Amino acid sequence: MTRRVLLITDAPPAKTGTAAWRRYRMIARYFAGNHFAITTLFVSDVTPGAGAIRWLMATADHLAICPRTEVEAAARNLDRRDHFDVACALTPDLAPGLSGPSRALRVIDLQAPVAEEEQEALAQRLSATALVLTAEPPQTRFVETLGISTAETPALIDGARKIRPRLRKSQLLAGTWVEKDETSISATRAFFDEIVARGGGGAPNFAIAGPGASEISPPPLPFPVTHIDESLEEMAFYRGLDLAIAPDIEGSAPRLDVLSALECGAAPLASSSALNGLRRRWRLPHFRDLGSMVDFLFNRGGELRDGGLLTELRARADWTWSGLVTASARQRERLNREIRANLPG
Repeated sequence: MTRRVLLITDAPPAKTGTAAWRRYRMIARYFAGNHFAITTLFVSDVTPGAGAIRWLMATADHLAICPRTEVEAAARNLDRRDHFDVACALTPDLAPGLSGPSRALRVIDLQAPVAEEEQEALAQRLSATALVLTAEPPQTRFVETLGISTAETPALIDGARKIRPRLRKSQLLAGTWVEKDETSISATRAFFDEIVARGGGGAPNFAIAGPGASEISPPPLPFPVTHIDESLEEMAFYRGLDLAIAPDIEGSAPRLDVLSALECGAAPLASSSALNGLRRRWRLPHFRDLGSMVDFLFNRGGELRDGGLLTELRARADWTWSGLVTASARQRERLNREIRANLPG
């Protein structure tokens, strides 16, 4: 018998996309890998374009769209047709949609840290669910105080990390992928502002790619900064990098683009806040602020170009990936148990 899952999301669809969209794709791949038929309910008050529809349809067997005010009714009507076994809201704000499916296991994805002033309101939104997917222990402890089951699943990944060729001194390349998203664009601009404020010229060659790359105008710098054509695939971009720079210092949910870079062989340098749920197994440098990140690139630029430090970073990246994949396997097992134990019928 085919099991059916309803995924409720409001993440803006894109070819690569924001952390929320990447997380939605990760959850969709998890259910597809467990042989669930996937129906996605995309919640938006704006009619999505053809590209967004195409990206959504690539992730699901069936697609429905509704405005935010009608999410509960839309989920109920879809359930009358498909009788879902699992219904998953990809953010607590979409929890009203879970009241539509009558017999489904109700799941909420909660990846962002929970501030103390948000706990009461969040507890109300979580009250309609039986299982919450969390990113790290503080969230898990908070949810469990509400008497709700949890499964820590910040990175449902598998596979082998790709091997990078040996470095030649003149070839050291760092880069950042920029989404067409204000957070990503602002973070990249702030990164270059910090370079100018710091001064100096010891940084590696730098590349900018992604849908939002055209929005970035780096200041004149003593090292090359190259814009790469937007048609370049994200994974191909990461395959060419030695260092993947993730300059967003306001991270809340885990930065899944950092994991993509890690898988492709680059050594990611990220802010500490971008690694929520991943820090315990992260063996690479991470930074409190952009100033610390820029200082690392400049102050240790010679060591990077000479290859010694980069060799260490690559070894640490291998170690990090291995630890994350091992943790992910355990997380999948835990999630599988929780779902099987609570499936209707």
